[in-house]
Order: sequence, then structure tokens, then C-alpha cells
Amino acid sequence: MTNKIIMEKFLDGYSENLDIPEEYSLGIIESIEDEKQWEKLISEVFNFQCDINENLKNEGVYSRDRVFILKYKGKVIATATAWYRPEYGEKTGYLHMVAVDSKFRGRGLSKIVVIAAMLYMVDKGEKRVVLKTDAFRIEAICLYKKLGFKIIK
Repeated sequence: MTNKIIMEKFLDGYSENLDIPEEYSLGIIESIEDEKQWEKLISEVFNFQCDINENLKNEGVYSRDRVFILKYKGKVIATATAWYRPEYGEKTGYLHMVAVDSKFRGRGLSKIVVIAAMLYMVDKGEKRVVLKTDAFRIEAICLYKKLGFKIIK
């Protein structure tokens, strides 16, 4: 089992401009095809067979408008979900399943989907966002710190 860390960011007064390069489009899951592409991306990035029904819908909080996707030429190449986990308390969002296709890493695309998810949380009235990640994911941890997250555990 890998070591996990928990990070948080308070969202009071949070706003950010999304700077999306012209060749990409940001949206949410809108179709079965989007869901299938999302499953493929998550499976490849996290090295497990992802099934959206098993991994998200059965958690009881699945909603397509919470799953942000970035596309390039119609293909899902990055994602982040704006989830909720009751164990973190009321008015607390849970940033989950942040992933970028390996061929598109190093372009700042994870930042785009993470910001989109946090803006969604602000819009829904959430005051804090929490995430859990593997301690070995140094690049992700550095991004989260640049975005104002602090390690709490």
C-alpha cells in the first residue's frame, strides 16, 4: 500500500481565470462516448481497469456536471472531478481523479481541469476543497502547492 497525503485549500474569495489554449476544449461529460474515453484515460493513468459505474456512480455522488474533461481534437486528454465526501464535512469539496494523458503532460493541462473543478465548487457554495494523493506523485503535489493547497496529513 502506498503512502497517501491529504491536502486542503480554503475557497473563500477564490476566483481564477481559465486560460485554455485554443486547440483544447474544456467541458463536462455529456455522452456515453465521453464516459468511455474518461474510463480509458483513468485506466491508463492510474493503471487499473476503471468502470465509471463501479468507480463513480456507485459512490452515490456521480453527476456528469462534476466531471471536467479537456479535449484535444475530440479526444479526452485530461480530467478532474469535483466530488463530495461526507467524511470531510459540510461545505467541503473533494478533488478526485485528476489525470492527464501521458502524451500531453508538461503543458499545464492538469492546472486547467483542477481550476475548473475548484470554480465549480465555489459556485456550489463549498468553502474548502480536500484531496488525497500518493506521496510519490511529486509533480501533482507541487502543482497543488502552487495552487494554494497545504498538506494536512
